[in-house]
Amino acid sequence: MLVIDRYLLTSLAKPLILSIAGLSLLFLSSAIFEMGTYLIVRRVHPYLVGLLLLYKLPSVLVATLPMGSLFAMLFVLGKMARDRELMIVRMSGLRTGRILLPYLAVAVLLSGLSHLLNEAVVVKVNGRAAEIVRRIIFDTPPPELMQNVFFADKDRRYYIGHIAPATKTLRGVMIFELKEGKMSRLITAEYGFAASEDWLLHNAVAYEFDPQGRLRYQAASAELTVTGARPGEHVFRVGKSADDMTSGELRRFIDDLRVKGIHTLSYEVDYHLKSAMSVTPLVFALFGAPLISRVKSHEKVYTALLCVTIVTGYYVIASLSAAAGRASLLPPLWAAWAPPVGFSLLGLALLRRADDV
Repeated sequence: MLVIDRYLLTSLAKPLILSIAGLSLLFLSSAIFEMGTYLIVRRVHPYLVGLLLLYKLPSVLVATLPMGSLFAMLFVLGKMARDRELMIVRMSGLRTGRILLPYLAVAVLLSGLSHLLNEAVVVKVNGRAAEIVRRIIFDTPPPELMQNVFFADKDRRYYIGHIAPATKTLRGVMIFELKEGKMSRLITAEYGFAASEDWLLHNAVAYEFDPQGRLRYQAASAELTVTGARPGEHVFRVGKSADDMTSGELRRFIDDLRVKGIHTLSYEVDYHLKSAMSVTPLVFALFGAPLISRVKSHEKVYTALLCVTIVTGYYVIASLSAAAGRASLLPPLWAAWAPPVGFSLLGLALLRRADDV
């Protein structure tokens, strides 16, 4: 490691920590304001309020790592340019790409950290935070069923027209029972209730069919208990959002929906976004570092403005690209990866021409 590498890394450390901490506090400010309402108005226990804030921190860090690293890097490079340090280092024979190598290495590490947080931490704490909000603050039990969707579980198929999560009331229920791949029984009910693994159905009608598919008999019942009428947890519950699933879980969820014939385009975009957004610190480093070395003004206000412009422009383009993917205007893979690839290629082009300035 050259002396210049140690100098650059040492100069970056303090601005990087302060930038990430400051941006994280800014992102948490709205949550902190909301927590005040929970404490004073709803009289929620301070321990739960603190726990909610703690659960929000990993997702905030995922958002602030790219911006904090970009701001710190541009601040340090801007200061070096003002003090003519960049010019002196270039005159010693080092090209801009070599000078920026330590920062690119830090950006790679931060990208890995962002991916690790997103996959191993955020998906867990998001669910726990939502559970606290539902059960303690809003006193609403978590829904466990999905409506207007067919579900498969071994030899049964289920359909529920409408669900009232608070009371677990089911309306428009249909249960198809299969035997050797053929429908042997059909149960319909006007409404019912889900309790444990048994459903109590009201105004139900049961139809039984012979192996040839002909109706054997039908029977109406004011009340009918169906035992074991609860498919596996991974199927028969309100699906997590993409943010609450790891890449592997989301991939399996997409495959499961495809088997049921459900449209998965939006989830496919989210699947590719998980990895594409993790490399944002590296993209910002590739694009921002050579850009700051080309400008003639290195005032602090200009550095801050440049940082805000890069962040805003990148996320606007990334959002539009993702929307184009969900609208079938772009393939899901390109909808997620076009912005980071495009900005990275542009940054590499700027890096190659940085020494011509």
